[in-house]
Amino acid sequence: MLQGIWQYIYVSLVDRDNVEGLYEAVQLYGSCDMEEAQGFISALVKLAEKGNIRAYDNILKLAAFDNLTLGCCWDQIVKFMFQMEDSQIAEQSSFDMSIIDQILTATSGLPQQKFVEFLQQFCNFSSSDFRDSKYDRELFVLKHTIEIVEYNLGRLRALWDVVWPLLQDFFVKLCLHPRSNIGMAAIDSLKQLTLKLMRIP
Repeated sequence: MLQGIWQYIYVSLVDRDNVEGLYEAVQLYGSCDMEEAQGFISALVKLAEKGNIRAYDNILKLAAFDNLTLGCCWDQIVKFMFQMEDSQIAEQSSFDMSIIDQILTATSGLPQQKFVEFLQQFCNFSSSDFRDSKYDRELFVLKHTIEIVEYNLGRLRALWDVVWPLLQDFFVKLCLHPRSNIGMAAIDSLKQLTLKLMRIP
């Protein structure tokens, strides 16, 4: 039944910019593991990109407390996290900075493939074309990549055999960065990462 009416619900909510309704629709369709949830998430993301702070708050809330529904939208969520840490939106948002730590901590509950997808999007942000900031994207990603690994050390070694090539490419690129502060930060982060991965049985 839900699949048959989702387009009517979607059009009604989008036409009214009904942020709370879109959020509840994501939860409803996501709880039934229905791909239609992605349409409602995309609508929330578009509203957030237009400056709707309530939509921004709800996207971050989903990332922290209901991240299994997010699917293809991790790239935008990483961007929102960066903007918040860059203090571009944090002053207007009802969330404090602890929401970033909650989002990263919650990645430990992602299924293996979804975790790999998230980490890929997170690392990719360091080379995105997003420029409107005072804060280096590379330093943001380096800092939080170490935290993500820490929160996910309980995963099986077999997963890290899959993840390491992704991380290796990311660190090689940043260690060779033309800006010395980023290159040195990458080398230091790589040392920390290696020590953490060595703790995995």
